[in-house]
Amino acid sequence: MYTNNEDKFSSIWWDDFLSSTQNMSQTAVIRNGMPKEETALMQQYILDILADIAKLRTNKFGYRVYIDGVQLENNDMIQVYDSPPKKDETLVEWVNSAFGERKFGMIINQGERFSLKLSKLIAFKIKPLLDKIGMPTEGIIFTLFIGNYDSTPLGIHLDLPGKSVIHFHLGPGSKTMYTWDTKEYLDLVGEEKYNNQNINKYLPFANKHHFDEGDIYFMPEDTYHVGTQEGLSVAIACWCYNRSNQDFAQRLQSLLLEQYLKKVDENLKPDSNPYVDALASPLA
Repeated sequence: MYTNNEDKFSSIWWDDFLSSTQNMSQTAVIRNGMPKEETALMQQYILDILADIAKLRTNKFGYRVYIDGVQLENNDMIQVYDSPPKKDETLVEWVNSAFGERKFGMIINQGERFSLKLSKLIAFKIKPLLDKIGMPTEGIIFTLFIGNYDSTPLGIHLDLPGKSVIHFHLGPGSKTMYTWDTKEYLDLVGEEKYNNQNINKYLPFANKHHFDEGDIYFMPEDTYHVGTQEGLSVAIACWCYNRSNQDFAQRLQSLLLEQYLKKVDENLKPDSNPYVDALASPLA
């Protein structure tokens, strides 16, 4: 970990970031990236997002809620939709009224869709970095994490290929991320490698990265990891997403189908055009 005294998120600041992360190939913790006034503002933006999603009453966009370690199904989500953050309610006030003493966790994928203010704030911060490394093929994708859970509900896991993350930690609680050397981890766990809930067994073999409110955590792609935390916290994970050629082509094809191919319930009709015998001689 390191502390950077340059102007936050300036071109020079990002140069130091790239040096510390060895050009985004090594995990690092950057201390004091954001003041409390800014983390409080970003917390409020995320509360506004939760209120908007409650109005939509949808669990699309990868919106998952866990209470006491159990993921809520569609009908169970009603209790979350019915308890949205109120206007001017703080994070702690809302959590106390909505969840009481229960342990909970929320994950929202595609968080950049829901708040222009939050997206612009992050965009201005990372622009000098993108000027240096280029725009990832899939752009920048947000995942929002909210909760007071003891450890990431997914267990020890690996994110999709091509996804490295810049994690803006908004507090108020602290967090510790554990990561493993891939080969060592796979040798240890065998078939348990995906969403491994047997966390304590493998912690002695992990690398430990602790960070607090206002800190920024970077993790490169293809890293097995799990997060633990002390009390309530909120975070924005900004994924730099670079797909393989084949994966990118398949995704592009699916987007074209979704946006431009009109879906109808009727089957296609038989072709009434004149039949042409492809095997016939063109001179016949």
